[in-house]
Amino acid sequence: MAIDLNLPFDNSTIRLVASWLGTSEAKLAEVLALKPELRYLEFSRSKGPNRPPRIINPPVDCLRRIQKMILKKLVTSIPVSPFCHGFVPGRSIITNAKVHFPQAQSLLKLDLKNAFPSVKVQRIYVGLNWGLGRILKHGQPTMAVGERREFCRLIANLCCHNGCLPQGSPTSGALLNLACRSLDRACAMLTRQWADRLPQGNFSRYADDLAFSTTAESIPEEFKKSAIKLIRRCGFRANENKIKVQKASKVDLVLCGVRLHESLLSLPRDTMRKMRQIFHATALLEPLDVPIECRRKISGLIGYLTMVTPCCPSTLEKSLSRLVAKHGSWIKPKQSATRPNLPGTYG
Repeated sequence: MAIDLNLPFDNSTIRLVASWLGTSEAKLAEVLALKPELRYLEFSRSKGPNRPPRIINPPVDCLRRIQKMILKKLVTSIPVSPFCHGFVPGRSIITNAKVHFPQAQSLLKLDLKNAFPSVKVQRIYVGLNWGLGRILKHGQPTMAVGERREFCRLIANLCCHNGCLPQGSPTSGALLNLACRSLDRACAMLTRQWADRLPQGNFSRYADDLAFSTTAESIPEEFKKSAIKLIRRCGFRANENKIKVQKASKVDLVLCGVRLHESLLSLPRDTMRKMRQIFHATALLEPLDVPIECRRKISGLIGYLTMVTPCCPSTLEKSLSRLVAKHGSWIKPKQSATRPNLPGTYG
């Protein structure tokens, strides 16, 4: 059933949604009264040379606060596909990588083109009706079907921009997962259908990055074409410029910035090279001369590094040791919980 987000909402619907979110009717009505073009900001982010910029639409503050309530009190209650690892509490690029490593010998990586804008409001409304409908039915049994539909229409109104998911909104990641449930199931089914030719096949998705792996030495072109067609049937498009097949016999497998090296998770060489340069350059500065932005970046890099691997890679040991020796007053590397006494661990 097609919906029109521009139709006004009854006061009873606004009151009901405000009650579920734990906010006032006045604050919710204030956001709904905003013209669509005033609800979001817009800026572009470069994606590299010869590539169109990515359009980011963060919501204005009053809408952002409402969307955070929607995410915390409603959307996170909707069942999540077991195959998605992005925008899910307790899951990350590490859990995504562990689906495939260390057994994978071949890896097919695909990217959904314009994933967020591809998810139209109608798909969000249908997904919310499925996910929130069950929650509302059990939480408020006396609510009529029409009231539940209006409830979901209002939530879709608050989470969509220009008829689709905006990139940069607190709720967009979780709603993308909701919209990709059928895609995830179809991709998992595809791996099972190819089990004879692609043994121990696995599938996972991190946001708009899809990955198929197998213990076979290679992935046939026919499988790749089948995956691309399946993505199209599920309402998305694969980015033809980002389709990659990796073989462990030729290169280290890398997935979402995580590298499999000698059966252990690590970081790609280019990433570690850049980290080493940043650590070295910062170690040459005096502690008081390091800007707050640089400190935050360094802390983020160290957090990322310790999340991926419990032991400091040998290529980073010297530069990180110098950095900690010089700036230990504001740097607190995480101690490895699994191997605290081994050479090369953080601390």
